[in-house]
Amino acid sequence: MAILMGVLLLVGWIVLMVGGIMLIVAAFRHSVVWGLCVLFLGPAGLIFLIMHWEEAKPAFRIQMLGLLIFIGCVGLLALQGPTMMQPLLQKLAETGLSEKHTAAFQKLALETMGEEMGGEMDGEWGEDVPPEPAQPVQVDGKDPKSLEGATLAEVREKLGRPKGEMKSGRELCLLYDKLTVFSADGETVSHVEVEGAAPRGKKPAHTALAGQVGAAGDNVPSVQMISNGGQRVNMKSITVPGKVTLVDFYADWCGPCKIMGPKLEQIARTDPDVKLCKIDVVNWDTPVVAQYKIRSIPHVQVYDRNGTPVGSGAARLDEIKQNISRAK
Repeated sequence: MAILMGVLLLVGWIVLMVGGIMLIVAAFRHSVVWGLCVLFLGPAGLIFLIMHWEEAKPAFRIQMLGLLIFIGCVGLLALQGPTMMQPLLQKLAETGLSEKHTAAFQKLALETMGEEMGGEMDGEWGEDVPPEPAQPVQVDGKDPKSLEGATLAEVREKLGRPKGEMKSGRELCLLYDKLTVFSADGETVSHVEVEGAAPRGKKPAHTALAGQVGAAGDNVPSVQMISNGGQRVNMKSITVPGKVTLVDFYADWCGPCKIMGPKLEQIARTDPDVKLCKIDVVNWDTPVVAQYKIRSIPHVQVYDRNGTPVGSGAARLDEIKQNISRAK
């Protein structure tokens, strides 16, 4: 679909140019003076169109056709949103278009779609909604700590779908607006942390899921997932000491990411020196996108055994493999 839109945009532009050339030719046929005026003076074309309608009518119709095609494509792009834009940007990058021009095209498209859809995207394109006044956090009128010992199914039934979810081995962390639910076995709640509440005793070891993954390299799973609503992340706590770490910035709506993801997971599971961390950026307006200046996805950054980045963020598998070899 994105390729079709790109082709139609090009066709619309070509038709517009053809109409302009036809108008110049019609002016020269009338007289050399009119031809030179229309060629070098923009407003003269409109004057010629009004005064010599019969001669200029075919060129005008061609220009209107091109304009309709162009406007229609822009409207469809705005309605489709990021789902269409990402494959189109990927194709533009593959054609050799410079990163500077690709980023400029992406920024212009997002600004245009944001203006058209800002009031209908539940905050995705609009301004951030001011936080509500702080209120005591309760679950069914009880202290959230009462959830400890309950099953994760019961938690989801009471609290609904979490805004973020992180997993490391069997350990699971569910992120809600004002509380975080931890599970050591992936089935029952072992600990609940409430925003703004004073810590009660020593936190369990599995709270490292909240972004403090610092275990010994061999004890860290080959593939880790971070889905925290696109919030900022601490890269030092994500990279695994003594191992080469791949950090894959992706989104569920990104087609190329779905192709790249399994390939990266295969590398991490077959190479004992490589670990993979997948970070869901959610959309282009999230803090993590601004934090790491992500301009396109998939965006895969490779870190060496000391946590130092190797090369720049890559989107091609061959380039990623080269960075892995350099990191070793």
